[in-house]
Amino acid sequence: MAVAVCLSLGLLAQEPGASIPAVGPRSPVGPDVPLNDAEQKQFARRVTVEGRTAADVQAACERAVQESVRVVFLPAGEYVFEAEVPVPEGLTLFGEGSPTLIRTHNRDTHLFRVEGDRVRFTRLKLQGADPTPSENNDTYGITVSGKQNVRIDHCELLGFSYATDFNSEATAQIDHCSIHHNLRDGLGYGVALYSGAYVLIIDNEFSQNRHSLSSNGTLDWGSGERLGKYLHMPGRKTHWEFRHNRVGSNDLSVYELSAVDTHPGMDGTFVVEGNLFENLRHGVDIRDGSGLIQCNLFRNLRGKPFRPWLAISISYDTHNGIPVEGCMPHDIEVAENTFLNVGDQAFADGVILEESAPAGKAVKYVLGQAENITIEGQLVPETQKEGTVPPPIPWLQEMGEEGVLNRRLLQNLTRRWTIANKDVSLYAVSGGVCRVSSGNGDMYWDSFNYRNLFRIPCPTTNDFCATIRLNGFQPTNDNVQIALFAYDSEDNHVRYAYGHLDGARAFRFFAETNGEPQAAFTDIPFDLGAVPFWMRLTKQGNVYRQYWSTNGVVFHRIDGSVAYGDGTPDYLAFWVGADFSFPPSGTPATVESFEVSEFPDYPAVTAIGKSGGTVTIAVQNLYAATTARVDRCTSLLSNDWTSLGSFEVSADSTNVVDSALPSTNRFFYRIALP
Repeated sequence: MAVAVCLSLGLLAQEPGASIPAVGPRSPVGPDVPLNDAEQKQFARRVTVEGRTAADVQAACERAVQESVRVVFLPAGEYVFEAEVPVPEGLTLFGEGSPTLIRTHNRDTHLFRVEGDRVRFTRLKLQGADPTPSENNDTYGITVSGKQNVRIDHCELLGFSYATDFNSEATAQIDHCSIHHNLRDGLGYGVALYSGAYVLIIDNEFSQNRHSLSSNGTLDWGSGERLGKYLHMPGRKTHWEFRHNRVGSNDLSVYELSAVDTHPGMDGTFVVEGNLFENLRHGVDIRDGSGLIQCNLFRNLRGKPFRPWLAISISYDTHNGIPVEGCMPHDIEVAENTFLNVGDQAFADGVILEESAPAGKAVKYVLGQAENITIEGQLVPETQKEGTVPPPIPWLQEMGEEGVLNRRLLQNLTRRWTIANKDVSLYAVSGGVCRVSSGNGDMYWDSFNYRNLFRIPCPTTNDFCATIRLNGFQPTNDNVQIALFAYDSEDNHVRYAYGHLDGARAFRFFAETNGEPQAAFTDIPFDLGAVPFWMRLTKQGNVYRQYWSTNGVVFHRIDGSVAYGDGTPDYLAFWVGADFSFPPSGTPATVESFEVSEFPDYPAVTAIGKSGGTVTIAVQNLYAATTARVDRCTSLLSNDWTSLGSFEVSADSTNVVDSALPSTNRFFYRIALP
């Protein structure tokens, strides 16, 4: 399994930015957002549901599988489900927006159960039995158990006990949905996820849910009664990311509980980033697990006057009075959040202990028993625990047109970043992006006049890829450059640089040992222009290579390699600089992300297309030549896969494999990599 580290550059600055972050959904939300051009083309070939019952929808799904059609269309109308509809692998169910209303017939009806990978729901309105807190409501909207790459987008879900439910190591993405009035007392979940699920919740609107998101781990629920303690069962730890959502009030619920939470037992990881929490009593409540809470806006907290109004609370707890094995919120980074209230309800300053939180007052941070909690770069002393390492975080990347929720195991290491020769006048952080100017100075031979070398201990002794993304860097003066380092010291390191070098934009690659270059370097002229780009430094053994990309998917290798050291550098680093005479203000580089993953990542098919009589299959994450087998079939239902043979695929994701196609038939394709 690939393992990686990731830095949110917003946490590099010691001084939090004063500007309000860009928060909430980044594009229109809900079922009535029109299909884009690509979706209209993709959905043109489809099976249309005839009728308005669960049986009618299930029949259309079965017909789609039999005819190798991947899309089922639900025309406008009211569909009443008396039973749950299982949705087979690879199908997309889409409607005509909110006029396509699917509701439950009874108070215990479940609408959809996902039965295979790569299922999508879009442009639908799903409604459960009751939008009030009534406990007479056991309806479910969409249930996903163990299935991969499920997407729920541009839908509306209301009135359920569980609007969405993810468990048994499922992976899914919920985006651009409106999820509201799921208020069932005791349950009432907009998104419920547990038992090793990985879920990205992004660009949605939530309101009037008992919990908009609630999470847990993989627990033996019978152990509490047997042993007086809930025990964990084997399996993957749960992970979720809640990003760029707007969360409103739940004042129609009985207790106005937290909008987003981890239950005792959620021993996995989480990210809460770029969200707008407003007009509610309690934003984020962490009772177990490890993660990041950053770049959110908490505005106009309000609620029942006899309870405190909390933006973020972190504290150990039991599950309904019964302890949970290993439960403890720990290794949590809280940074760059903004707090705004109106009138005389200003947020209380500083950290408030749990038992001291005042009723009817707005509080930024409430802390109870917890370990290694960092707020704005400062470890809260009462939470310090020595000898621990933050757990890895599976960083989720939004689905593209291929419908895959990409992920890597990432390490939350923000507290371990250091800046050598720090000069705060040359860098600033806003909204998670780091802008670094190329001050004069360099690190070359025995001259050490550089500023701001951002470095982190190398997270692995295995082979790795270190990748930096730049949203902008256009050097025009000689020796202005950005560089990636595998770094032991100022006298011993590998440098991969892009800049204006000896009269032109170019790449430069070399190593220094004991303060002297190992060999003469050769600049490779190349102009990346004004577009965003990625630079990648890889290590295999003690051999380093350099790559570049303009889309973050296809990476091109630059000729040449450098052998250096024993293959175990102390640090990985980046630096923006120039020579000794260049003006201090320099040229800015806008750095969005820095990531390190164990090498190589899993190979993956990124595109399959047909042109004339050939099918082309593009593969990413190939760093060495290999042989791939290509198969095709006429029907996923019949599973009649036939090999077309093996094809040589070379490195750097720039090649494709071709095979002859009959001109009249439709096929499914897969590629098998060693």
